[in-house]
Amino acid sequence: MKPIKLILDTDIGDDIDDAFALAFALNHEALDLVGVTTVFKHTQARAHQVSKYFDTMGVHHIPVCAGIGKPFKQPIQYFEKDRVQNGVVLPPQYEPAYEAYPISNESAIDFIIRQAEIFKGELVIVPIGPLTNIAQALLKAPHIKPYIQKIVLMGGVV
Repeated sequence: MKPIKLILDTDIGDDIDDAFALAFALNHEALDLVGVTTVFKHTQARAHQVSKYFDTMGVHHIPVCAGIGKPFKQPIQYFEKDRVQNGVVLPPQYEPAYEAYPISNESAIDFIIRQAEIFKGELVIVPIGPLTNIAQALLKAPHIKPYIQKIVLMGGVV
């Protein structure tokens, strides 16, 4: 069976679940992780955190792209565990030393669009955070909709 071409769209850094999802995507033989995009609040910090994680795992070939930090319509929700540093909200699990780990200059939106065009009909996107990057990619390039095989997510209402 041909490995599934996968983009993991994550809000890593607030709790452990996204790191587990990332480890799973990296290590499952049925998956080909073609990139990671970050979403929600300080996406640059989240992207550097993924890059640090990859470095720890010896992975240096998978692009990490920062996406959109603010929701389109709803105000950002802040939590007790959020860390504010110089007026910027950083993920609780983020450390300033992570900035040394490289991330792509390509935006998450452009990366999603480009990968959809490359892997026409094969790409699966797994958002494990807000859907802002995916929404923006589809708004910017609606022609990619049929190029995305599926979007796999879990959701609910609180």
